[in-house]
Amino acid sequence: MKNTGTDFESILETQHAAYLAQGRAKIEKVSQPIRVFGPPSRQRVIHLPNPFLDFTGSWIERGGRAIHIECKVTGEPRLSFNSDTGIKPAQLEALIGWEAAGAAVGVLWFHAGRARLLTLPHILAAEHE
Repeated sequence: MKNTGTDFESILETQHAAYLAQGRAKIEKVSQPIRVFGPPSRQRVIHLPNPFLDFTGSWIERGGRAIHIECKVTGEPRLSFNSDTGIKPAQLEALIGWEAAGAAVGVLWFHAGRARLLTLPHILAAEHE
């Protein structure tokens, strides 16, 4: 069974609601874009590549700085690159681009009951190991 990370994302959405109530941040889940073709009786849904990371928002207490977060959940003790559960090239490109534009970016990685925040410098260093 493929790990979709929905349990982890649900926990994050609860935390993001708390941040909003505290006036700290407004962060929301980004839905994967889809296209629907055909009549209702024979509809076909095509999932398009997501040009964004999993969560996006604004860090209110930092003067409205944009924040973009990719979430990963793995059964292995290592977060890889270019695998089904790892960081994909388009996601790495988005992290680099958003950080260059002044946004706070990172990857939240959940493994063995523990969440870790990986900053872009950590990710880039690990990619070259």
